[in-house]
Amino acid sequence: MLLDVRGAYILGGGEGEKAISNVVATNNVAAGSVYAGFIAPGVACGETGTMQEGNLAHSIDGEGWVTYANGMDKDAQSCFESSGFTSYKTTGAGVLSVIKTDKIIMKDIVVLDAGKGLLANHGGMSGASLHTLLENCKLYGEIAESHDCPTENWCDDISWDWSGEMDGDAAKQQKFAERACFDKVGTIAPLHLEMGKSPIATTKIMVPLENPDGDGTFAGHVTYKNVEFHNFGSKYTYCGNALQAVKLNKDAADIIPLVTFEDCLFDDVDDEAFVWMFTPPDSWITVRACGSFPCTGPLNTAFSFENTVFTGEHRPWKANNEDF
Repeated sequence: MLLDVRGAYILGGGEGEKAISNVVATNNVAAGSVYAGFIAPGVACGETGTMQEGNLAHSIDGEGWVTYANGMDKDAQSCFESSGFTSYKTTGAGVLSVIKTDKIIMKDIVVLDAGKGLLANHGGMSGASLHTLLENCKLYGEIAESHDCPTENWCDDISWDWSGEMDGDAAKQQKFAERACFDKVGTIAPLHLEMGKSPIATTKIMVPLENPDGDGTFAGHVTYKNVEFHNFGSKYTYCGNALQAVKLNKDAADIIPLVTFEDCLFDDVDDEAFVWMFTPPDSWITVRACGSFPCTGPLNTAFSFENTVFTGEHRPWKANNEDF
C-alpha cells in the first residue's frame, strides 16, 4: 500500500495547533490522488466559508474528503459541520471523519460509487450529548454504464484476459485487480468512539481511518434525515463484489449507537442490498477484548425507520408493510 498523506489538497495540518483560519476553498476538483482528495477542516455549525460549497473529488485511491474539527474554531469543538461536497469513484469513503466534538452535522453531500460511502465517526468524547446528523444527502451505488472492470462478474473469473500492455506483468495485473475488485457502500453506520484519530495518518497502522481505536461510548445517537439512497438494485456490483446501501462497520466489536432514519428515500434498493448486519466472528474471542466469547456489539444494534419512502424496481420486502 502506498501511503501519501498529502492527498491532492491539504488545508492545515490536522486538529489542534496545526489547524487553519480564514481560508476559503470553493469549486475545486481533486482527481487521481491516493489517500485522499481533500484533507481539510469543516466549520462550526451554521457557519460558511472553510471548505464549503462546490468541491469535488473523483477517481481517488482512498477517501474523497477527510474532514476534521478546526482547532482554531472553538465553536467547532462542540458542534461541527461539513457540507456542499461531491465525490465519485473512490475506493474509500466519499466523506470521512473521526472528530472530537459533541455534534457532527453533514449535509448537502453527494456520494456516488464509493467503497465506503458516507462515514461520520465521533472520536475522543463520550456522553449522552453525542449526536451525528446526516441531512439532505444523496448516496448512490454504482454509476450506470461506468464500470470498473471489463466484463460482468470479472472479479470472480480466474481466467482474466490480460492481453495488451499488462500481458505478462503480474504486478500491474494485481494492482489493477485491487482497484477494480472492492465492495461498495452507501453509508457505514457512524460510531461514537472513546479515542479519536488524526486526519493525517503518519504510519500505515493508522489506516483505514474508519477502523475503531479503543472502545465505543455508552451513549449518543445517529440520525439520517431526508437522505436519499439510489442504485442499489443488487447485492453485487457489476464486477462481482458486495454492494450495500447501509452497513455496520465490520470492526465495530462493542457499542453501536442507536440509528434513526427519518424521511429517507430508498430508490431501487434490493432487499439483500438494503442493510448489512453480521454475527460477531470467533476471531473476536480474545482475553484482551471480550474474554471467552466474541464481543456482541453487532448483535445489539437498533435501526429505526420513520416515514420511509421506497421507489424503483427493486425494494426491500418490508416496503409493503405499513408499519415499516
